[in-house]
Amino acid sequence: MIDNYSAAILVIFGLLRLFVCQHTRPALPFSEDVRSCILADARLPTSLLAKFLIPVVLSTFQSFRAGCALTVLLIAMWTDDFQYPPVEPPRERNRLASYFIRIVSYEIIVGSIIWALFNQKEDVYNTLTIFQMILGFNCFWFGYYGKVDYDEFMHFPHGLPNRIFPASSTFDMLHQITGPDYQHRIIQWIGFGLLAGNGFVYAFVFYEICNLASKAYTRHRINLEEDPNQVDDGRTPLLQRL
Repeated sequence: MIDNYSAAILVIFGLLRLFVCQHTRPALPFSEDVRSCILADARLPTSLLAKFLIPVVLSTFQSFRAGCALTVLLIAMWTDDFQYPPVEPPRERNRLASYFIRIVSYEIIVGSIIWALFNQKEDVYNTLTIFQMILGFNCFWFGYYGKVDYDEFMHFPHGLPNRIFPASSTFDMLHQITGPDYQHRIIQWIGFGLLAGNGFVYAFVFYEICNLASKAYTRHRINLEEDPNQVDDGRTPLLQRL
């Protein structure tokens, strides 16, 4: 019952983010989003705890599917921490408010997702379940690699010094939409939802899709304010593409 209420709250927050609480200029720069902690900084308390306890935790999971999803998620988080340099909050922003809104809230969600996966019942495997897991795994890493490629190209002029995998994107989407990095993150999150097959995770995936689409739309709007002529190059906001 608690999971159902929590999932409903996340869906409502996602709709509010998409249609009501639009991002504003002070909510960016985008460098805060580039430090692409998939959930939160993997050096923060709950993530560190998960890192050290993961063998024990996974051995007690009732669901092999949930264990696979959590393992994939944590590997991606730790890989991000290795590849991306730390980003300091902008000086003009309230650091305390930023900490509580961005960090603490996501740490709570980290714990909630781990708890939801831990309580996931034993799997019932059939053709659809296996297909969802395979598709989710591939979508997750396709989105992850694309996200890293676009982040490096768009936000790090000197490249990522600790880059693990070579770039694989052709960057064609830069001329089609504003926010291709956000699009890849959405694909990554959809993949995680399919891999986990958990209702609470699906709700958080929905929230993240709304949140990322809103950020991409804000980026498009601000870019047009700064350079009205760019509308002629054919690019559309990610929200319209979705």
